[in-house]
Amino acid sequence: MNGKKTVNWLLSFMMAFSAMLSDVTVYAEGEEETAEPVIEEVTEIEETAEPEVTEIVSEMEISQELIETSEAEEKTESAISSQENDNLSGISIDESLDEEGTEKFELQEAVVDFFKYYIYDFDNQYGIITGYTGSDTEVVIPEKLNGNSIKRISSTAFMDNTVIKSVVIPGSIELIGGNAFSGCSNLSSVTISEGVLEIEDNTKYMKGAFSNCNALTEIELPSTLTRIGSNAFLNCKGLQSVTIAGGIVGTSAFEGCTGLISATLSDNVTDIETYAFRNCSNLTTVKLSNGLTCLNNGIFSGCKKLQTIEIPGTITELKSDVFTGAGLTEVILHEGLEIIGIGAFQGCDLESIVIPNTVTTIMGSAF
Repeated sequence: MNGKKTVNWLLSFMMAFSAMLSDVTVYAEGEEETAEPVIEEVTEIEETAEPEVTEIVSEMEISQELIETSEAEEKTESAISSQENDNLSGISIDESLDEEGTEKFELQEAVVDFFKYYIYDFDNQYGIITGYTGSDTEVVIPEKLNGNSIKRISSTAFMDNTVIKSVVIPGSIELIGGNAFSGCSNLSSVTISEGVLEIEDNTKYMKGAFSNCNALTEIELPSTLTRIGSNAFLNCKGLQSVTIAGGIVGTSAFEGCTGLISATLSDNVTDIETYAFRNCSNLTTVKLSNGLTCLNNGIFSGCKKLQTIEIPGTITELKSDVFTGAGLTEVILHEGLEIIGIGAFQGCDLESIVIPNTVTTIMGSAF
């Protein structure tokens, strides 16, 4: 608006000045003395114009300073927000919106009974355990702390803790983080109760939720588990017995468990992902689920002591290298199997095998 006023004023001034000059010329021919006051009046108008222009420039400079200040504040807030997100690395955060569409959550940290945890301020408050500072060898994860339900164990809550020897995880826990108990070298007993929903995937650094827990000798996983995450029990070399009541067994979930002797999968197990039991070199007994439809790549490859296995009739495909390098001498196949993949039994010592009539494809180097 100030700019428009200045332009209008200058146009008016120029028109007035032009008219005055015309008057001055007329007066110069007739009465020269009357011309001088008019010129002096114009000079006064010109002199009064300067402060107004200065004022306009000053206002523009102030506006520019305000803009720069606003931009600096936005950058500072962005940096703070980024730092806060970095501080929450490894912790899953739920966000909700109120009726106006505004994000509403409040993160608070607390320590109770040596458990570090965060509380999320939603309509249904819950906490996530993020650490443990106690010295007890037997740990029971609490269902509540200060009246707040505990529903998750974060990715690094107990990682590399060499003190704890046993842990009980109640059914109120929905998620066990991807590195939660990794490297707990003295952990010999783990109880995961019915109600627990998921052991989180971890594909980084060859670690998993219970990886390298070498003192652990047996594990029973509940039917409520929908997923046993990738690398979950990777390289648990002392593990001897595994019973899985349901869900999906993730990639490399039990890979490298060189002490494992038996694995039992109930009919509620719906999938076994690649390399789940690879290089379990002492595995001798496997009971497969009737809920499976295929055996994925390399699941039992390198299981040198696995001599006998029965493939359920629900399985339609044996994918590549599923038993490569295993010690199989006997395999029982059922009607319903359609495809035997590349290298499926390569390197095995099979004495005999009966191929069902339903098989339509046997790929290269299958035997």
